[in-house]
Amino acid sequence: MTFTKQAIFAIIIVFAAVVAIAVIGPAACNKIRSQGAQNRLNEGQTGALTNSAADAVATQGKANARERSSEDLTRSNDRDIRNAEGASDQAKPAVDSAGRRALCLRDAYRDRPECRVQPTPPR
Repeated sequence: MTFTKQAIFAIIIVFAAVVAIAVIGPAACNKIRSQGAQNRLNEGQTGALTNSAADAVATQGKANARERSSEDLTRSNDRDIRNAEGASDQAKPAVDSAGRRALCLRDAYRDRPECRVQPTPPR
């Protein structure tokens, strides 16, 4: 059986292609598989980041709402106290001191200058 030069050349080309596929194919599949895994990981991280940001915004919004509610309550209480009958009357010193001590226990008043040094109630 004799082969022509073209047949031998064709066999060499086919053999080289088979060897190239055998060598390059698995490496290419691994790279494609690895890239797919990396893409899934990136998508997962992006989703987690988005969810985390949404949670942070919601938490901040709730904190702001609580703060507004607390400030509204403080303003309402102040208005009610100032508009109450007898609000402008002079309070006895012991009553005044007791009221100030009670207010100074609240976080909103604790750091005010008048709460740092409490006068002793008169006897």
